[in-house]
Amino acid sequence: MFNGPSGVALDERILAPLDRNRSEAWLADLVPHSWVNFRQQAALDRSYMPRLTDWSLPSPSVPPVRSVLANSSRQDEIAVELIQSRATVLILLGDEPIRWFSSRWYPRCRRLADFGASADSYGRLTEATVAGARVALLPLAHPRQVARLGRSSARWYDLHQSWIERRAPTLLS
Repeated sequence: MFNGPSGVALDERILAPLDRNRSEAWLADLVPHSWVNFRQQAALDRSYMPRLTDWSLPSPSVPPVRSVLANSSRQDEIAVELIQSRATVLILLGDEPIRWFSSRWYPRCRRLADFGASADSYGRLTEATVAGARVALLPLAHPRQVARLGRSSARWYDLHQSWIERRAPTLLS
């Protein structure tokens, strides 16, 4: 229901401070399918593959992560979703959606830090035109960062904490 701990973090640490919930959000995935990252592949190689034959297990079928996360065709698909949703605010969660989606229409920012990495600049709305639609970009750290899930950055966590306390409650009102 929540897409694991990251989904709970999205609800509790991003949407709730904006006084929003999932029923008011249109969620689009940059990558709409699963890929195996290098840590997952290492775990498969270490723990699954040695047992493949002995236990008659199926071979893994999830492909490895590609170096290009979203080509222009995928960017266009997301842009169509954005236009269909009629959203006025596009929340960008971390570096990847900025690098692989919004930078096509807002090229001056290719990563989260380019939008601002101080308590005064983090989480500000930035006007942009995406595929002809005027939207406000809201660049925030990925839920993994804002909830300290696994490997995460104390810097982004602290900036997001400040955003929750100072900026989020009035941002969309």
